[in-house]
Amino acid sequence: MLNDYISFNAAKFVKDYYRFIEIVDGLRAQLNDIDYVRSVPTDADKVQTSPKGDQIEKLVLRRIAIEERIANYTWHIKTYEKAQNDLLPDERRVLEEFFTADTKMDAVVNLEQHGISQSNAYKIRKQALEKIAESVAGISL
Repeated sequence: MLNDYISFNAAKFVKDYYRFIEIVDGLRAQLNDIDYVRSVPTDADKVQTSPKGDQIEKLVLRRIAIEERIANYTWHIKTYEKAQNDLLPDERRVLEEFFTADTKMDAVVNLEQHGISQSNAYKIRKQALEKIAESVAGISL
C-alpha cells in the first residue's frame, strides 16, 4: 500500500547519477577559481565594508553556495554507488551502457559486442533498475 504513495523513478535516478558526476566536476573547477577565498575579512568589531570587502563577501557566499550544491550532488552519487554494489557485473555494465550511450541503439550494439543480446539487455536493465529502486527507496517495482 505504501508503494502507491511513493514515487521513485529508478531510471531517472541512474541517469541523474551520470549527469551529477559531470556537474560536480564543473563545480569543483569553479571552486578552484575562487579557492583563495576562505572567509570574510574581519577586525575585532565589524566586518570590513569597503568595496573590496564586499567583493570578498560575495565570493565567500558564492563559495558556500557551490559547496552546498556539491554536497547535495555527492549524496546522490554516493547513494547510487552504494546501491550499485548490489548489482551483478552484467547489470552494472548494462546500466552504464544504457545511461551513457548517445542512444539506446548504441547501447544495444555495444552490449551485443560483449555477448549480451538486445532482448537480454532489456531484461537485465529492468532487473537492475528494480534492484536500484529496492536498495535506494525500499520499493519493489
